[in-house]
Amino acid sequence: MNKLLNIAELARVAFGETAQICFYGPRGGGDGAPFGSRSTTAIVCKLHEPIPELDTRRKLFASIASNALGRPVRVSVFTSA
Repeated sequence: MNKLLNIAELARVAFGETAQICFYGPRGGGDGAPFGSRSTTAIVCKLHEPIPELDTRRKLFASIASNALGRPVRVSVFTSA
């Protein structure tokens, strides 16, 4: 759980303080972890305003999160209207 909190804080740095972050992933991967280590974790970030270089930030954040969790991470970012 501590890794997920660290990743959530990193998302706030990457996408702004008002970003809302949700983690999605199948439970259990044979190792007893809340999010199975053999599965892909999806992270969805909702922004309240557009930010510059969004695609670059998204790709860098996905890479860092993937390394931290030790499994593939897919990141989706959208801006609320």
